[in-house]
Amino acid sequence: MKNLHEKFSSIDLLNYLFTKLCFIFKSQNYLIAVLEEALKRSRMVGVLGREGMGKSSAIAHFIQDNSQVYYLRIGTTYTISHFFNEMLFQVSGVYPTVNDTLFTKMKMLSHSLTKDNTKKLIIVDDAGRLSPRSLGVFFELRDNTIQTTGFVFVGLDYFQKNLLNAKKNGVAGIAEFYRRVENWYGSMPGLQKNEIAAYGIKHSLTQDQILELQDAQVETIAELENMTQALLEEAQEAAKEERATKKVGVPGKNAQMDHSRPAKPSKEDDEEEEDELEEEIARKKKEAAKKARAAKQAKKAKNQSATKDDASA
Repeated sequence: MKNLHEKFSSIDLLNYLFTKLCFIFKSQNYLIAVLEEALKRSRMVGVLGREGMGKSSAIAHFIQDNSQVYYLRIGTTYTISHFFNEMLFQVSGVYPTVNDTLFTKMKMLSHSLTKDNTKKLIIVDDAGRLSPRSLGVFFELRDNTIQTTGFVFVGLDYFQKNLLNAKKNGVAGIAEFYRRVENWYGSMPGLQKNEIAAYGIKHSLTQDQILELQDAQVETIAELENMTQALLEEAQEAAKEERATKKVGVPGKNAQMDHSRPAKPSKEDDEEEEDELEEEIARKKKEAAKKARAAKQAKKAKNQSATKDDASA
């Protein structure tokens, strides 16, 4: 039976992301180039980027093509001890015992990473989830393995800001950690219209759907994926119901905008409302004409009945 640490790990998540990967964007190639440089030259760097830009998927692609690369995605429950436990298991195949101290884990991991001269890389994803005090421990691991091992810390934009605040406040180890980060990479390239078009073609979208996708002002890869799926689903529903397709907004993004301010009616909405109004007016006219005919017929019948009564009298 598998132990807890073998049942699910960060690598399992990467393997899943790799199965979904069918297109590499410019922003992802940018991150892959940073990872290649860090592995080749044993560099310690930080990468900043907004959520939804495909950072984890790019890492999944990189790891499939490179050996001696170890990955850990930090969760909200992780401590520095949890990091060393999982990293040790990835590097050496041996999980530390409950009696092993942080000092012992540091020595074990340092030995595993330097026992030969092959280049290695440790990627820490969502690094901003680790507390500044926990991150402060990494400068020792960096010093122990500087000849063989590169480190890449990936996080959202606030990651570097939090470190600078911790450094300013004198949190132990942060100044030493920050000094060892050789470079900070930010401002990952945004989506290009030609990339959006190529992505749409890859997913068999029509020309009209691709134009709608380009005009939707999607800003992240996650938004692009979600809207592409929404377009495909709308096309399927329209085909089933034998109707024209409706406009599709960016899922989640448009809903958030609706809460902040009323949406401006589109030209199509105005035309649809006018059509509905004209239909309602026509329906009421028909009902009024029907009632008028019924009243006329009733009056005629009454007059005929009165004439018969007079004749009989």
